[in-house]
Amino acid sequence: MDTYVFDPKDRTFVISQGASLGYATDPGLSTTLARSGVLSPNPGDYTLSVTHNLGIAGLGVMVSVNWPAATWIGSTDANSFSVFFSAPAPANVKIYWEVSDTMPIDQVNPGDFMHTIYHGRGNNDLPLFFTPNWPSVVWDSTPDRTNDTALVYFSQPAPVNAFLMWRAGE
Repeated sequence: MDTYVFDPKDRTFVISQGASLGYATDPGLSTTLARSGVLSPNPGDYTLSVTHNLGIAGLGVMVSVNWPAATWIGSTDANSFSVFFSAPAPANVKIYWEVSDTMPIDQVNPGDFMHTIYHGRGNNDLPLFFTPNWPSVVWDSTPDRTNDTALVYFSQPAPVNAFLMWRAGE
């Protein structure tokens, strides 16, 4: 597994009453620390280690890739995380990532194939983003949404110590 160290982007957000970026579950939260980046895994890789150097344990992580693969977070520490792919990385692909110190992280019960997200935003049409810590495709069902919740489904049952990192957009 290759390790990439780079100059990450630092961002500080001011969160409005509507929590416009989706990080704040508490409307009184004024700022959040986040970093993001784009990396290119080697062709054939099934995993990648990302160093963010924030020095904060327990960060939420969002990951997206531009090839057909499920992604999940294998481990995190105060300065890095590892991401795994269900399909090997082809040539010339990217992984897009973001970490935040206020991203919601929900525990998921072992064996569960679904989980309710409580976003409390009063909108049943929010964009929602998910990253699990086990190999599973995650999706939500529009008919199962309410103004304050979303029911998300997993293609694989949650293992022991499963968690789901998520955020709501505008």
